Amino acid sequence: MKHITEEQFVSYLYQEMPQDAKLMVENHLNGCPECRALLEGLQNTIVAVDSLPDYCPEGALERLSSQFEAKTATKSDIMTPEELAEMLKVPLSTIYELLTDLPYLNLAGQIRFRRDSINHWLELREHNSHRDAKIVYEDMSVRLWRDAI
Repeated sequence: MKHITEEQFVSYLYQEMPQDAKLMVENHLNGCPECRALLEGLQNTIVAVDSLPDYCPEGALERLSSQFEAKTATKSDIMTPEELAEMLKVPLSTIYELLTDLPYLNLAGQIRFRRDSINHWLELREHNSHRDAKIVYEDMSVRLWRDAI
């Protein structure tokens, strides 16, 4: 028999291997000091880990749980143009019109969008919207003034 593999050590230690395989491992261990030393090291590690106290910092479990839920609740990180149009509540044609401005990936000839990149793009647009709204408002007031004359 060759040296014992990691999988065999784990199965042996957790008593999850068939009896015939267990006998083969035990026979090998009787004649192989290297594998015996590895087994002893693994057993010592298991005992040391099992003897550690269960410790969880205050609030850590709640934070991890909410982070996990937030990650698993979201859809895929990669979106199709149709999914992006649905997310932004705009027609699909608008997505294609915005391609010069939107961050996108070309994957094997298919246009895809990373959710994080789109969210970042939206944040930037939102921050700049106040400045853009002022320009639009000024343009509108000039037009209204001209129309009044």
